[in-house]
Amino acid sequence: MEEVLVVISCFVNVILWLFLFFYFKKRFSTEEYLREIEDEFERLCTDMNGITDRNITLIENKITTLKELLETADQHIKAVKKEQRKQKKEETEKIKVQETMTPPDTLYAAERYISNLGTVNVVPAPTVPNNIPPVTEKQEKPLRDKVLELWKLDMEPERIAAKLSVSLTEIRMIIDMFG
Repeated sequence: MEEVLVVISCFVNVILWLFLFFYFKKRFSTEEYLREIEDEFERLCTDMNGITDRNITLIENKITTLKELLETADQHIKAVKKEQRKQKKEETEKIKVQETMTPPDTLYAAERYISNLGTVNVVPAPTVPNNIPPVTEKQEKPLRDKVLELWKLDMEPERIAAKLSVSLTEIRMIIDMFG
């Protein structure tokens, strides 16, 4: 009977050893580690792709809203310019109407003119010295044109921002929208 127990215990022992051997071989194999690493890498890539897509969508939405704001600002500017032209036209018409009307003191002015008819007032014309250069108005280019011009010269956004004394974010936004 003892011999049977020893044989059974040896048999159970061998079976346990085989089971544990295959279990640990499978559990700690390089293939299993590689598979786990690949799974983790795929999960990370999927998460990063999702975050990137979300960020790109947010940026595109911001760009479209900024373009819409620019369009409305342009429309407002056009409306203001149109109103200014209209006011200027009204002013010129008002001046023309005033010129055609004779003011009440014209009689006094005519008498004064006739009385001063014999006198001549000579005022010398102002002269400009030759060594002074003529003054010309320098028209500033819009910031957008300056930025795009420097960008086309392959200047980096950081240097453009420093040169024009404008924030880097504003420079990048102009380049993204118009460059």
